[in-house]
Amino acid sequence: MDGLRLSASLLSRYPFMLAFELVGRLLPLAADNPHLKELLKGCDLEAAQFNCFLPVHHCFHSPGGPLRFSLEEHPFAVFGIELTSDNKTLASTSNQLIVWDIRTGDRTRAINPNIEGIFLGMAGL
Repeated sequence: MDGLRLSASLLSRYPFMLAFELVGRLLPLAADNPHLKELLKGCDLEAAQFNCFLPVHHCFHSPGGPLRFSLEEHPFAVFGIELTSDNKTLASTSNQLIVWDIRTGDRTRAINPNIEGIFLGMAGL
């Protein structure tokens, strides 16, 4: 589940990248789990029908590592981040404002003002 969560923002836009993401993230875990090993073997055999890219080495953060979520929803660099006083919500800005649930890493709201330019920062929440 955590491997899919780390890949969610990419997979929501490009679902054909599933095998690429699974192999790149879960390869080190396959030696200890025969079911996972079979899944990754299937990804290796079938993925070329959907995507010409498939990693041959572990190349992404694996679940349970230091990376819990990413801010890949932003089309530009993130210029401001602010945590709410209750430590449950994070807001990040670029050319839009995106609100995240800290516990799950899910995007809870995106506000796009449809204006030219970027937000350079935020005041406390």
